[in-house]
Amino acid sequence: DAARVAGNDLFRHGDFQGAADVYLRTLDDPTLDRNSVALLYCNLAACSSRLSRWREAVAHADAALNLEPSLRKAHFRKASAVAMCIGVPDIELIRAVRHLDESHAGAHSVTRILTVLRSIAAQRGLRLPLVRSLLPVPFRRCLFRHGEHPGQEEHMVICLHGFGDNAVPYDRLMATMKIPSSASVSLNGPLEVNPDLLDSPPGFSWFHFFDEEEGDFIAPTVGETRRLESLSGTVEMLRQVMEQLLASGWQRENILFMGFSQGGTAALQTLLLEDGRGLTPGVVVAVAAGCLEESLARKHAVATESSHVLLLHRDQDPATSEQVVAQSVALLRSCGHRVQRSTVSGAGHCMLGSEEEARVLFQFLGGAWDKSSRGLERMVAAGQVEEVGRVEAVELDEMD
Repeated sequence: DAARVAGNDLFRHGDFQGAADVYLRTLDDPTLDRNSVALLYCNLAACSSRLSRWREAVAHADAALNLEPSLRKAHFRKASAVAMCIGVPDIELIRAVRHLDESHAGAHSVTRILTVLRSIAAQRGLRLPLVRSLLPVPFRRCLFRHGEHPGQEEHMVICLHGFGDNAVPYDRLMATMKIPSSASVSLNGPLEVNPDLLDSPPGFSWFHFFDEEEGDFIAPTVGETRRLESLSGTVEMLRQVMEQLLASGWQRENILFMGFSQGGTAALQTLLLEDGRGLTPGVVVAVAAGCLEESLARKHAVATESSHVLLLHRDQDPATSEQVVAQSVALLRSCGHRVQRSTVSGAGHCMLGSEEEARVLFQFLGGAWDKSSRGLERMVAAGQVEEVGRVEAVELDEMD
């Protein structure tokens, strides 16, 4: 420890090579514990970076993380060094974003390094994952899933669960579906639901729905604005997700918001509250959902950018109003969106619980994403959608 302190003092006075020499000599001490060795390698990474020896800095940071995977400074120093390396492999750029997340560094420091990583990725045509620490706080526990070729996926699927559920089943759904050339992010709603109301907490909601004082659900009556105001706040947070995706190389037309029930309502609301910044998804799929009733009663401007929209529901779903779905279709079309409504036979309120529903979804995506339609059509022809429907009927049929 005394030697490390001496090295730290040299570093503070700008003698980076002298500090590195001290750290290297100290590594020969056989009495050092694992954590002390990790800290020395982390300090060596800092010295190498100050001396512009970037690959050496990466190696030292790796050595530190091999010993202490949760060492935050080592994560940040590796990401910083990767950003400065010339000719670093694509996969290292992708991993550097994860290291930024694990560093828990301040937003300014993270943004500074991320800007460099994004510039390099843009030159190579790569698409980077989201940085959780820069997302709105409720979304920071999101689940990200790469496609078969990380960084080279064309499409991004943002999954929005139903009321009282969470992101985990939707991440499993994405693993099962394996949409060609797609990455995914499964989000938790911004509002945690009282565990006493749930069979399997934790669960979340996309907007206020319950009046604590009255002890009852908020009804969409004339003059009632609480649900709509709450949902508007959620839409603003979803815009921040879009903003980060667009800055990370993803194209608007290739971003899909796929929501079930209340999550589907949130996805549709992003199209009704367009603010001219181009932060609406190019594709929206709402399963067993329609627009919020309070939105249906209002006038909405024609969208500056049109989106592909699918409203998919069962004809015997007790929780999905045929009238609300029909009104939602009419409203979205009046706003200039390309809307498809698909009603399949069956009872129950669930997410892709049948082969027919999965087939409708994949065929819709094949039309919305022309470039990947062949891959989607091959999945339909091969019967893979049947497997999706069978698996997800078990995993998601309790979603409310």
